[in-house]
Amino acid sequence: MADTEEVQWVDIKTTLPAIPYPLSDARPVIKTQRLLLRPVAAADLDDMHALRLQPEVMVWTIQGRPDEDLEETRKVMDRFLPPNDARDFNYAICLGDTGEMIGVGGVRSMEGTLGWPDLGYMLRKEAWGKGYASEFVAGFLRAWWALPRAERAIRVDRDAIAGDDDGPVTHERLVAITQDDNLGSQNVLRKMGMQPIKKWVVDEASKPGQKTVLLAFAVKSPVAAA
Repeated sequence: MADTEEVQWVDIKTTLPAIPYPLSDARPVIKTQRLLLRPVAAADLDDMHALRLQPEVMVWTIQGRPDEDLEETRKVMDRFLPPNDARDFNYAICLGDTGEMIGVGGVRSMEGTLGWPDLGYMLRKEAWGKGYASEFVAGFLRAWWALPRAERAIRVDRDAIAGDDDGPVTHERLVAITQDDNLGSQNVLRKMGMQPIKKWVVDEASKPGQKTVLLAFAVKSPVAAA
């Protein structure tokens, strides 16, 4: 694992999900043992706002603080809704037996911090410690790797392809980035087969003058791992 703030960008050929993604009204619902993952809907605004009001949840986000009001939450939700769903692959995380929304997760940007798509999720604090995060990630990964692929030329951080061969096409990855002290999420990612690849320091967006340490994990596509 690289432990450096230096970024060396390299141009590669790889595969990525074809864009546009399946739109919300055609996107498959994912069922796991205890969860139901479905497209985010406009009717989820109040549940999303309740999630984003929890300081214990938001401290782990880039924003670093709860939303100020419902309108701020609405602007975030707009990223998940039509017509933006064509370039956003997020799901509402719901309890399978009641349908209650307890979180949200997925991939928002095809070009993440290290060049690969970034996986992220957030769960209400009441849902922590019950294995729901691992269950979500496992279900989401199945859906993610099942998406139609297209060959792409992209630029990625060299540390994010360490250990790959020198073939003409680099094995596709999915990345997840955590704060260095977010041990809970790191345990989830390791359990799902993701390995740490890079650690670096950034300015704390919500606390001017302060720094935070980030730790990136990555997993290769099942085809590459086979």
